Amino acid sequence: ISENAVIDKAIMGDGCEIYGEVHNSVIGSDVIIEEGAVVRDSIIMNSARIGKNTILDRTIVAEESVIGDNCVLGAGEDGIVNRMKPDVYAFNLVTVGDKTEIPDGVTIGKNTAISGKTTKNDYPNDTLEGGETLIKAGDII
Repeated sequence: ISENAVIDKAIMGDGCEIYGEVHNSVIGSDVIIEEGAVVRDSIIMNSARIGKNTILDRTIVAEESVIGDNCVLGAGEDGIVNRMKPDVYAFNLVTVGDKTEIPDGVTIGKNTAISGKTTKNDYPNDTLEGGETLIKAGDII
């Protein structure tokens, strides 16, 4: 845990590297949270990496996923209904599948699901709107 890190009400596994902020969250083993990142009301599973200056609000990140730098997950208005599975992707959460890659500079709305190795081309205007689902071919979450 870096001397500049801020941790408030968190459960953390072994081998984590925390350089940013963690608030009211559960962090699995071997997770890296880069400098300037803020993780709030989230669950980050084992071996995930959260990039510099990225904000996660009410986000579940599955194992071995990589969230790029300067991203915002959990942006926008509450209550937008997910089009694909409204009963599953709900409660204003962002759900990130295992081994998912999210590129730098992306904004993702609430009640969304992302899975697979995504690129900038998958995000019109660098955004996945609330209620949308992005699952790359062959991936199921």
